[in-house]
Amino acid sequence: MTGKVVISADQMAGHESSLERDWLLTLAFDQRVKALLEQPFTLEYQHEGRVHRYTPDMQVEYRDGSASWFVVYEVKYRDDLRASWQLYRPRFKAAVAHCRALGWRFKLVTEQEIRGPRIENIRFLRRYERVPVQETHRDALLQSLLITGPTTPKSLLAATWYDRERQMAALCELWRLVLVGEIVADLAVPLTMSSPIWRPQ
Repeated sequence: MTGKVVISADQMAGHESSLERDWLLTLAFDQRVKALLEQPFTLEYQHEGRVHRYTPDMQVEYRDGSASWFVVYEVKYRDDLRASWQLYRPRFKAAVAHCRALGWRFKLVTEQEIRGPRIENIRFLRRYERVPVQETHRDALLQSLLITGPTTPKSLLAATWYDRERQMAALCELWRLVLVGEIVADLAVPLTMSSPIWRPQ
């Protein structure tokens, strides 16, 4: 399975499997991700008297406040790793040494880290990425959340509007705000109308 994922307004990244696609979706959602390079470099390494080459899947630059760091990722299914570990082990060892010398980190990610509530939540929220901004609803929701403090989607809507019809009209904007990070939710558990939400720090 091949295709592309929108990472930002000016970048798309290709994938060769549904697992890579889901990891790219996860990275695209992460507000700390500032840059992503596909197949960023090719290493040459020695193994059993021969020169081999290895190209990792992607390199990500993260920034959080004044801190920044780089992680090089290889995306693999666990069954693939188990079946071909003797082939993969020397190339991953070379990648670890290369990244360590640069002060970076090399990380394997599998379906164990990628699949689960987080990616399901991200797929749900991405439905709202093309929804036009509803400025009136946006301002009212953020103001209410500032007053109420941490709450839930259901309670925030009820605190902002008494009328059920207006609450439902604003629901798309609420989920869009979660998508863009203006409202924060714990994506490690399934999103519901009772999920805790709060303003970003």
